[in-house]
Amino acid sequence: MGYEGCTKISHAPSYAEFLEEYLIPNMPVIIGPALVTSWPAFSTWTVPSKSGTDGKEDDPTTREIHWQYLVDRYGHFEVSVADCASVDVDGNQERDTRLFRDVVSLWQNGEGRTLYVKDWHLPNAVETEDPGKAFYTTPDIFRDDWMNAYYSAYTGDDFRFVYVGASGTFTPLHRDVYTSYSWSTNICGRKRWWLFDPQTTDVRHLAHVHRPSLLAYDVRHADPVKFPHLANVKAMVVDQKAGETIFV
Repeated sequence: MGYEGCTKISHAPSYAEFLEEYLIPNMPVIIGPALVTSWPAFSTWTVPSKSGTDGKEDDPTTREIHWQYLVDRYGHFEVSVADCASVDVDGNQERDTRLFRDVVSLWQNGEGRTLYVKDWHLPNAVETEDPGKAFYTTPDIFRDDWMNAYYSAYTGDDFRFVYVGASGTFTPLHRDVYTSYSWSTNICGRKRWWLFDPQTTDVRHLAHVHRPSLLAYDVRHADPVKFPHLANVKAMVVDQKAGETIFV
């Protein structure tokens, strides 16, 4: 089954529906805010937009980031920061580690617009520091997570991440860890996904012509000489709004 278009549903599906319609056939889906808007993150991490909400304060798309709360609550944590304007010889974004409050300070001063806070193990950090202050709960349809359960129990590591970035920040073309499934909820703003159907896409067409292990860094602006086959690969482009959850 090909990726002709990403299904969007407004209701929170039952596990049976999710299993049969999306998980087993490996089909992406966008699920509306009904799945997650009870999360504390929506009421604490965001505030009604200064430009007005037209009486829809509970609509995630009419809210903006509550920077002061985030800095007060999480500013002391160290975060991994990628620079989307800098790439190394292996096609990875240059990274360093900073305090979250220092990154936010740069953004608020109009600097560091290419910096992207990525792979932040915030759920684990919060649970360790203050177990009663969880900012989300895993939806029922995603709780059957063998890999994350194992890593959390036996390694002290996990695969629960928070990402924070300005317009234009992005993650290079990749497959998720161990080519696993993934789900991601957008608290604020908008995120665009470029998805390639594993059943119809030859991964070699996404790779460097002379370095097969090197995937295109940015599929939107790939060098046609180095990646001559990329133009012939069809992607599903999906816009994820605030409050929406994507499964892929």
